[in-house]
Amino acid sequence: MNRAYVGGETLSRLFAEAFNLTAQILNGSRSETEVATMACEQISRGHRMLDNGTVVCTPLSDHLVGFEYPRLDPQDLERALTVPKFSAQLDESVWLWPHCRNRDYAEHVQLISIPSGDAWFHDLWFPGYAWADTPNRWQVPGLQPTGGSNEWTLDNEQLRARVDELQRAESGVGRWVLADQLTPFSSVAGRNFPVVLAFLGDGGLPQPSRLSPGQVGSMLAGLFEGS
Repeated sequence: MNRAYVGGETLSRLFAEAFNLTAQILNGSRSETEVATMACEQISRGHRMLDNGTVVCTPLSDHLVGFEYPRLDPQDLERALTVPKFSAQLDESVWLWPHCRNRDYAEHVQLISIPSGDAWFHDLWFPGYAWADTPNRWQVPGLQPTGGSNEWTLDNEQLRARVDELQRAESGVGRWVLADQLTPFSSVAGRNFPVVLAFLGDGGLPQPSRLSPGQVGSMLAGLFEGS
């Protein structure tokens, strides 16, 4: 499957082969590959952490949900802060894959909060399908097509106003950064799609905020109820 793209016909054939392989694995006519087994293990592990309360999930409004991660050692913290690339292979490089959070909250904006000392890392994720034309899915208010290929502007004045409020309330060293445009491969520099808002320090690196998940969640609640 690792072939250079040479045209739409080749791409269609690769998708057909992938769907056929998936069907064979599901119906038992073909055993899982090592890669597929690892991916299933990562998803099962993530679901267990959500189900047993290791990761605390709090609905904040109709289309906004907060996820509070536990305190992690440095290696796991790095993995938890990793934003996987578009269509990345599921492996141990990410502490909790977004696929797991999307089991119950795919059509939600997700606030991910990770403790660090007496502060918190915060990322705001849009639904992973937000880059595409998905008429049967909830549409995030404020996304406007630019006319480019899978390129959108984020035109939500209420959200921008709340980000300004977050910055005024913030006592940590860093700044709240909101994306202007989205593509499947880019949004907030240093965090990338589908993260659209993050608290960052120098060089665009994640920085712990002094605001709690409750404070950030209350400021963002109610912004994502349209469409």
